[in-house]
Amino acid sequence: MRKSFQAFTILELLTAVAVMALMLVLFLQITNHTLQTSKATTHQMDSSQAARRILDALSSDIANAVLGTESTILTKEAGGAPSLAFLTSGRGPDTTSSARFLAVGYKLENHQLIRSYNAVGWTDVPATYPGGFLYVAEAASDSPAFTTSLASGILQFSVLAILEDGTMVSLLTPPGDAAGISGNAAGTTSFEGQTVPNGWTALVPAKPPIPNPLTSSTARVRALLVAIASVDEESLGLLGATTLTFDQPSTGFLTTWNPVTAWETELSTESQLPGPVRSAIRFTTKVIPLP
Repeated sequence: MRKSFQAFTILELLTAVAVMALMLVLFLQITNHTLQTSKATTHQMDSSQAARRILDALSSDIANAVLGTESTILTKEAGGAPSLAFLTSGRGPDTTSSARFLAVGYKLENHQLIRSYNAVGWTDVPATYPGGFLYVAEAASDSPAFTTSLASGILQFSVLAILEDGTMVSLLTPPGDAAGISGNAAGTTSFEGQTVPNGWTALVPAKPPIPNPLTSSTARVRALLVAIASVDEESLGLLGATTLTFDQPSTGFLTTWNPVTAWETELSTESQLPGPVRSAIRFTTKVIPLP
């Protein structure tokens, strides 16, 4: 007696292959989505970390800033972004451990935030810098001995002065002599009897016993609002020839300007921007009080 065997029909085999193929496609789609999500998250983290490195360094320097009747924070426009220069009580690298102060500068160059610095010896003022400590700070930005890139992929760097009354002032193009600001166009305006270096603006910090010698207003600078637009290096490369800029606040006194809101609005209008780059761009802000 012959035994009969059950076998799959062609239709059943084709159905099984189709189901397996469908499952494989779904698996590949899920895997690809997971990888893309992971990559986007990594890019966002890299972008945020770049901004955090800058804010941490700047916060530390400002916390140790030497502010008084002879020294303050200087600012000027440089390449569409504000640059800062001031003295700190830090000592810098080992080679400058015997210095009295460290003069530091911050500025945006070619999508990099550059921190520059000079050691300030005990006899440098007035021997090397007869103009006083304001010119020591200026030299840290204009003719530094040391420079380092804190982060790359920086699309914009914005700094606003927050006055005692809560009003904000753009440091990109300050409105000349005003509350909290000692403006200069020709190096003739003075800060506590010192000439402000040509092209620079001196902040009047809210630190006793420094008065406000400029106007009848008593509002002086109490803190800085720092905003950074950043992207990871891979996404920056994808931009190619695409021009992507984020506006700075307008000249004058501000009460409602929010950098994140303004920049997010600008980003939404960039229709030609690649999706991966758009998702990788991060906006980070921090209020740094003056000591």
